[in-house]
Amino acid sequence: MIRFCALLLSLFAIPTAWSKDVATEQFNVSAAREHYQQAQSEYAALTQRVEMQVQRVAQEQARLEALQKDQKAAKARLEAAKGKLKQRELALDKAWGN
Repeated sequence: MIRFCALLLSLFAIPTAWSKDVATEQFNVSAAREHYQQAQSEYAALTQRVEMQVQRVAQEQARLEALQKDQKAAKARLEAAKGKLKQRELALDKAWGN
């Protein structure tokens, strides 16, 4: 009889322990799923920000190249004006007899 009672008690104890394990694992899966969704959302947001930044960098690069082209043209005009100024100064010096 004692064996029978012990057997019955052990049979009832196994499902209780098993259900606690299942409940714990369900909670752990739920927490892991929430963590995964948060990480996925963060990744998507950062990916979008990276793509937008890449576009801005490309636009700024094009703007920089245009400015550098304008700077090169301005440098050529400056050098030409400097040459003309030098010619005019020499002509003035000749006119003064120097």
